[in-house]
Amino acid sequence: MKQEPRKNDTIATFFEGKKETQYSGIPYKIRNAAKHGATGLLLVTDPLHNVAITAQGYLWNSLYMKGQGNPSYNICEENANIPAVQVNRDVINEIFGSVDSLRTLQRKIDESMHPGSFVVPGIEIDLSVSVGKKEFPSSNVIGWLEGSDPVLKDEFIVIGAHYDHIGVSPIPNHLNDSIMNGADDNASGTAAVMAVAKAFAASDKKPARSVLFMLFTAEERGLIGSDYYTKNPLFPLEKTVAMINMDMVGRNGNDTVYVIGQQYNPDLAALVNATIPEAGLKKEEMMMDLYRSSDYYPFYKKGISAIGLTSGLHNDYHGVGDNPDKINHVKVQKIAQLAYKVAWQIADSNNYYTIIEH
Repeated sequence: MKQEPRKNDTIATFFEGKKETQYSGIPYKIRNAAKHGATGLLLVTDPLHNVAITAQGYLWNSLYMKGQGNPSYNICEENANIPAVQVNRDVINEIFGSVDSLRTLQRKIDESMHPGSFVVPGIEIDLSVSVGKKEFPSSNVIGWLEGSDPVLKDEFIVIGAHYDHIGVSPIPNHLNDSIMNGADDNASGTAAVMAVAKAFAASDKKPARSVLFMLFTAEERGLIGSDYYTKNPLFPLEKTVAMINMDMVGRNGNDTVYVIGQQYNPDLAALVNATIPEAGLKKEEMMMDLYRSSDYYPFYKKGISAIGLTSGLHNDYHGVGDNPDKINHVKVQKIAQLAYKVAWQIADSNNYYTIIEH
């Protein structure tokens, strides 16, 4: 089941109450199932906390189960290559007899806080997967500003955002529009990176360290562009001291910002949090752990302190409504200013930043 036990608790007990942890994420569930020997995973929206248990998420056809399950999940992880598909009510009815039966099982798990694993007698899942492979060339776009210090210029800070989106929806909106423009996700972050690059280039003083401005491809397909760079870097990764990523920075009011990954990057998070008021912003706390979901994560996996800045999710996420007229340009400007102020402090110092592995 999606989510985690006692997700509506007002206080943290076994998990963190209403704030989602990494264990709630589908990629974690896939990795954990594969680690324990699973050859496939069926995902269902948990019935105890949701009236509708229809498949949720991306709109395009990818890997379907009976009952119009939707879709497969591609995660950029080794040793987790098993098919994972979302399923609907009729599949649950066939396996458990009814959705109510699954709801009862879930209630027992929530009450006891013990796993409810068991063999389902007489049920065999037959999943046939056919994959057609097509190769498409797609490039990361990178700019380099060389540092001014003769020694520290060989060290780097990365400022990044992904520039791809997810294409065309099979479900047009009421205006018969099926194109997903991705204005917030992530033209906003792309524009912010270019604004920060322009500010660095326009400064009369150059920072001590070098700065890399990166626009990543294929984030929506599983962090492919950023993962590729960390495995094929232009400059030594051991000389990369920090990474700041901007993903969806143009919605949800004028002055709020979420800092993703602060629990894993305490030193860098402290610098970001101290700088937030200078940019005319205030920090909001994210109710879910999204640290594996964007281009900061491949850098973190390589031991580099990496933080994400975002204005948060909204109803137009991965939909045809994510259009330019809904972008709050003041919000993008403020978050870009925050990224610039933080990046300048990192680039013009000899400080280093620890990470906490998870």
